Amino acid sequence: MTLLSRLPARAVFCIAVSAMIPVSVNAGGSSLGEDEQQDLPSYFGFARDPRGTFLFGVQVTLKLPHVSFVARTDPLGAYKIPVSHTEPGDVDLSCSKDGYRQVGLLRRTPPGVDEKTSVEIDCTLERQ
Repeated sequence: MTLLSRLPARAVFCIAVSAMIPVSVNAGGSSLGEDEQQDLPSYFGFARDPRGTFLFGVQVTLKLPHVSFVARTDPLGAYKIPVSHTEPGDVDLSCSKDGYRQVGLLRRTPPGVDEKTSVEIDCTLERQ
C-alpha cells in the first residue's frame, strides 16, 4: 500500500477521533460539572476580529487579585469562566492568540441579570 492510498484512511480516522473529543476540552474546559458551573457567577463572551469573524483557540485570561483562570475559545469563538467569590470590579481580562493583538474589550451585563451573577466581556483581536 502506498502512502497516498493510506492518506484518506488516516484523514477519516483523525476526523472521527476529533469528533469524539468533548467541546469543553476544546474550549478550555473545567473540572466542575455542568450543574456546579451554573451555580457560580460566570464571565463569558466571544473573541472576534474587527470584521466580526469568530476566532477559535483564543486564550482568555481572567486575573483576580490572588489567582488567574485561563480558558480557550471554542469553534464559535465563545468562552465561559465560572468563578466564585469575586466582585466584578476586581477582575482583569485579556485575550491573546499567536499572530494577533488585542484591540478592544467590550464589557456588559445582560439585561435583567445581576452583575455579580454574570458578566459578558467580548474581545476584539486583529492580525499583526
